[in-house]
Parts: sequence; C-alpha cells; structure tokens
Amino acid sequence: DKQVLLAGVKQQALELRQKELDFNVERYTNLATQASVVAGFSFESLVELEVPEDCPWLLSSAYFVCGSCAMALSLYCLCVGSFATVFGHRLAL
Repeated sequence: DKQVLLAGVKQQALELRQKELDFNVERYTNLATQASVVAGFSFESLVELEVPEDCPWLLSSAYFVCGSCAMALSLYCLCVGSFATVFGHRLAL
C-alpha cells in the first residue's frame, strides 16, 4: 500500500513538472511572436522613413540609433525565445 501511495505521489509530481514545462514553453513562444512583430515594425520604420532636409542631424541620428537598438534587441529576444521553445522539452529530460 505504501508503494502504491509513493508511485501516485511521484506520478503527480511528474505531471506538475510537465505542466510547468508546458507553461514556460508557451511563454517563450508568445515572447518570440511579440519580438518578431516588434522587429518587423522596427525594420520597416528604419527602411521606409525619408528624413527631411531640414531635420537636425542629432534628431535623425537618435531616431536611427534607437530604431536599430529596438530591432537588434527584438531579434535577440526572438532567438532566445526560439531556442527555449525548441530545446525546452529536450533539455528538461
């Protein structure tokens, strides 16, 4: 009777760990989706903007630096989220 109880507790613990793993993988999937959208908008804003001639160079430089940082950091989040999603189940074993 004691072994059946221990086996049941171990099975419940494994089910809880599986649910926790699925939750974390889903979070990283959502993170990667949002990061890809932000990276796409950042890229589009950097490519399509035509800077007027009378715009101060400091303002346009700050815009392009911030846009580039936003795109680079979004791509970083996308890579990390994709890595965690793909290898999450494999590394949990």
